[in-house]
Amino acid sequence: METEPRSRDPVTTAPSTPVKDVIKLMRDQALRRVPVLDNGKAVGIVSLGDLAIERDGESALADISAADPTTDLTDAGWAPVIIEGGPAPPT
Repeated sequence: METEPRSRDPVTTAPSTPVKDVIKLMRDQALRRVPVLDNGKAVGIVSLGDLAIERDGESALADISAADPTTDLTDAGWAPVIIEGGPAPPT
């Protein structure tokens, strides 16, 4: 199991950082996720999906990001993709 951080000096943000500043940070640094630290303690993570929900709750990315991961997508008209040799779809 890896115990070393992937980056020695990771880019982080604070809970009080305005959304517009986090967006600029992520855009400038080409980041998809940013850890949120409060007094040096990790308290969360901000993702592109979080920002999509905040900025435009009607966007496709916001829809995907806000979806309940336990939702049965077959109820929404989605069909499972069967990959030959892969596990059988749930019934």
